[in-house]
Amino acid sequence: MYNAARKMRFGATKENETPDLMKNPYQAIVAARDSLRHREEAQNMRAEMKKLDDETNDLTRKNNEDRLTIQELENELVKRRRRAEKCRRLAESQCSYRNTLEKMIRDAMHQ
Repeated sequence: MYNAARKMRFGATKENETPDLMKNPYQAIVAARDSLRHREEAQNMRAEMKKLDDETNDLTRKNNEDRLTIQELENELVKRRRRAEKCRRLAESQCSYRNTLEKMIRDAMHQ
């Protein structure tokens, strides 16, 4: 247990202490590679997030446009239904009026 604590103490660097990478070029290469990899991953993550944000904004915009189109079509449908109902009532009253006139003519002819 004492050896493990000593190894940890000697192998670990303090927070403010910069490791001497110049003594071990392989460690410097590994650190640079890791740093570059982290930078690339962060850049890729930002690019992916921007792409997803753009896609979300595009879909939101299309959704709003579709919602407006649906509202306009629903309003047009209501207008046409009202017009159709008005025409149906008019046709019904004209038919009734014609039947009444025909009946009056028949009655007048039979007298």
